[in-house]
Amino acid sequence: MSEGAWIPMTDGEMLGTANGVATLDANSKVAQNIPNSKVEGLGSLALKNSLEATDIPELPNSKIPGLTTAISELTTDLASKVSNTLQINGRPLSENITLTTEDVRVANKTSLPATGQPGQIISCNGTLYIWKG
Repeated sequence: MSEGAWIPMTDGEMLGTANGVATLDANSKVAQNIPNSKVEGLGSLALKNSLEATDIPELPNSKIPGLTTAISELTTDLASKVSNTLQINGRPLSENITLTTEDVRVANKTSLPATGQPGQIISCNGTLYIWKG
C-alpha cells in the first residue's frame, strides 16, 4: 500500500440524472431517464420509453452503392486483425465475452478503506473512487 487519497470519480447524486452520469437498467441498457420536455423535436417518439427497430424506416441496400462489396471487403480485412485465440481475462475471443466488475476489479464498499493501491478503483455508497498515491 502507498500514501495517497481516495479521489471521487463520479458524484453519486449525478447517477441516472439529466446532465449527469448514465446508469444501466436491469437489461444492461442505458437508463438516464431524461424528461421528454427537455428534448425538442421528438414528435411521436416523445411518448415512448424506448426506441424499437420498427420506429426506424428501412433503407434498401440498393440505395447505398457499393455496400455489398464494402461489407465483403471489411469482413475479410477484420478477419485478419484479431486472433480469436487471443484471451481477455481468460476468455477467448472466439465468441462474445462479458466482463463483470470482478474482471475489472471494482470492489463495492460501504466505507472507504484507509489505504489503497495506485489506480485501484472502488465503489462506495454510489460513488466511484480511485486511489491516487
